[in-house]
Amino acid sequence: MSELFAPIMEGERCLTFWYHFYGMEGTTLSAIMQDVDYASLTVLWKMAPTTPLWNSGWQYASTPFASFKKHQLIIEAVLGEGFMGDIAVDDVLVAAGGCAIQPSEARGGVNYTMPSLPTTEPGTTSPPSIYNCDFSVDLCVWTSISGDGTGNQMVWEIHAADNSSNGAYTYLNIGGEDLHLGSRGILNSTAISATTASCLTFFYQLDGTHEINIFIEQGRSLIKVWHLSGPAGSVWIYGQVTLSSDDIFNILIEGARGDTANGAIAIDSIIITDGPCATSGHTCTFEDEGECGWHTEGTPGANDPRWHLEQALYTQVDHTTQTDSGHIYLAMNTWTSSTNTTALATSMVYKTQGSTCIRFFYYSKQGTNATLKMYYVELNVYPYMLDEKIEIWSERVGEISAWMEGSVELSIPLFWLQLEVIFDKADNTSGVAVDDISVRPGSCGARAECNFDDFNLCGWVRKPSQYANWAVSSGPDHTYAEDKGMIMNSKRRSVVHAGDKDAGFLVLETKDEVSGETAIIMSPLLSPAVAVSNCFQFWYSISDTDLAALDVYIMPVDGEAEKVWSVTNIAPLVWHVARVPLGGITQSHFHIAIEGLSIVYQDEGLKLDDFITFVGPCAIWPPEALPLNISGITTTTPVPSITTTQGIMHDSLFRN
Repeated sequence: MSELFAPIMEGERCLTFWYHFYGMEGTTLSAIMQDVDYASLTVLWKMAPTTPLWNSGWQYASTPFASFKKHQLIIEAVLGEGFMGDIAVDDVLVAAGGCAIQPSEARGGVNYTMPSLPTTEPGTTSPPSIYNCDFSVDLCVWTSISGDGTGNQMVWEIHAADNSSNGAYTYLNIGGEDLHLGSRGILNSTAISATTASCLTFFYQLDGTHEINIFIEQGRSLIKVWHLSGPAGSVWIYGQVTLSSDDIFNILIEGARGDTANGAIAIDSIIITDGPCATSGHTCTFEDEGECGWHTEGTPGANDPRWHLEQALYTQVDHTTQTDSGHIYLAMNTWTSSTNTTALATSMVYKTQGSTCIRFFYYSKQGTNATLKMYYVELNVYPYMLDEKIEIWSERVGEISAWMEGSVELSIPLFWLQLEVIFDKADNTSGVAVDDISVRPGSCGARAECNFDDFNLCGWVRKPSQYANWAVSSGPDHTYAEDKGMIMNSKRRSVVHAGDKDAGFLVLETKDEVSGETAIIMSPLLSPAVAVSNCFQFWYSISDTDLAALDVYIMPVDGEAEKVWSVTNIAPLVWHVARVPLGGITQSHFHIAIEGLSIVYQDEGLKLDDFITFVGPCAIWPPEALPLNISGITTTTPVPSITTTQGIMHDSLFRN
């Protein structure tokens, strides 16, 4: 029986384990969820062979589970007839996110169904907004800003319904002879009353290397709240953004032309409703979307610390781009601040259902004396009144000069986030930066854990490479063992959902059919404690026509990278488990880095999935993955067997 689990208010978890049968007919093995309060039992997984199994070998098992009540997990074994037989279970893990029942034979006798929260929202329904427009006749109350002195070279026009479309919409004519890269046209909403939270929804078509930007114009202030760079295909795509302003404002929808007249920029079905948009998953990288609605709270003095958007000069490397050319959200201390050594910023409004994972990355130079805090401010339902801020995360900064991960789970339907840095004393050198703030449904999971569902990298970052990249795709993966979506990567931007969740995985993608190139993905920074007794596990697969190599490195922040796992000859068309012991390699903070090499070009040949770290010793698996230059890694404690053919080892391919 497991420990007691708290109620799961969003999504599912995944129970995985390995099992071994040796026994007569009638032997069964079951995974059961028990409701602690009512003692009810739910069968999650059940294996009941109809014939005797004599030495079945170690087999992998997985099953999803969730409950809105406190619960425990039970693994129950029943031996068959006779005195000979046994059942063994090993390596029981619980991962964030759902999964499929594996093997499929274990679905018999299962009575579990995923619980669902009610979708009815409280509050009143607001009447249709005068700003809603389907562009069937004209631009409604919207206007196209153009003419001398506006700086706008293009006009939003109406495309009437014809054989090429089922209805009318508005578009920009990007084919004019006097147009060029950066030529733009702006659609203006006219004045809108102040709002704590309103939701703007629309459909757009962005075919070609063009851009669509959405701004809030408040007096002389212009705040970018939404951005997309094409190409996004010649299909209609749904977009939404939550708007908030403490004064009268305008919405500006800007289309900007790319370097050619190919493609289209079009907008349709604009709707504005009272209350924030539902947040299915949002990440602010502080790149294309600017500050993403984050803004300084209050009215700090001219010389007081405050949060602002900056290039990544202070951090030297941007967390998103892993180069020095990205942007960060930075609060710098000042000598001249008389009494205030605190900077406070507030986010846009988030609307979620159930549990939500908030993940972000922060940086301060070693020796910085400051505390970084995160709060939430709950919004009551209509008319959206604010409660007091409540602290949910706090950490002293300045331990090392590196990007650190912060995460916290929250179960509040309507809220703002606030970031506060408190400097111990005034100076002109210390600062704190944040980047890649994500708000996503479900559990955060363990550090470095990721199943890549819904195109989520879980804090893993890709090192820039000219010809190769680890792309997030959806389709037949290891987690669900079935196709739950269509591909999405840099070559195919559109997504067609075949289920309620995009089953994701990493794929080694090479550009321009170039072979022999490498791609690297790095974990969030892990603490020295993880390197004492933890194990890193992942799954990998390869197509039947590809040749590839896969290496794992440990990258201490104060030392050289060391290869700790390596395979070159991978049996195709099946998922293989990999295990990397982390103990005894470093006493510093470190990253796990995975490097893939496509020896022979094959689009989407090498795949990775289901990363997880867990406490306890493990052996390198498969055994032939032990690098020739390894030192100080335990090779005992065997794990369940999955056969791969041993190949020759190759020299280190790691590139800084």
